[in-house]
Amino acid sequence: MPRAGTLLEASIAFFSELGNNAVEQLRLTQEELRTNQFSIEKTIGRGLSLWLDATEGLLSSVLVTANGPLPTVFLRVTPDASTVGQTVNMRIPTTTPLSRTTLRQIGGDAYIDDDRFVTDSSSLKNALKVKLVDLKDHRPAPGLYESLVYGGDKPVAVVMVQVEARASRTRRKR
Repeated sequence: MPRAGTLLEASIAFFSELGNNAVEQLRLTQEELRTNQFSIEKTIGRGLSLWLDATEGLLSSVLVTANGPLPTVFLRVTPDASTVGQTVNMRIPTTTPLSRTTLRQIGGDAYIDDDRFVTDSSSLKNALKVKLVDLKDHRPAPGLYESLVYGGDKPVAVVMVQVEARASRTRRKR
């Protein structure tokens, strides 16, 4: 059974990390508003990422034995998108190159080809950049997709992709 000091230490670590992440997300949104590059999709993705990190971190601080929360990259693919991307701030392990799993559909058999799924941390300091490219010609099936990014044998980030369905063009009969 963990002691009260261990639980207090885990709780303090959780709330300080959550506070730092929230301040960073607010700063990025404020910068986008200032430079007129605001996008509701990015804001929703940041909010979902922060919420998932907070939920996992809270459970980790209560369980004490669990690892800290992984940064979550959330991409939303709209029907007219050809390329989508997001950068998430995180600690990049420098000893080993990053690897990742295939983006697979949750609850389905579809996947997004590896040549359409690009991750990069080499040109960035303490950040992971994730992009999906050439989506007009190779449209993935609608649904929610997930992938893990690894540094050596430990997961360092989660990538979630929501692909929206195209609007149907059927006419209603009267």
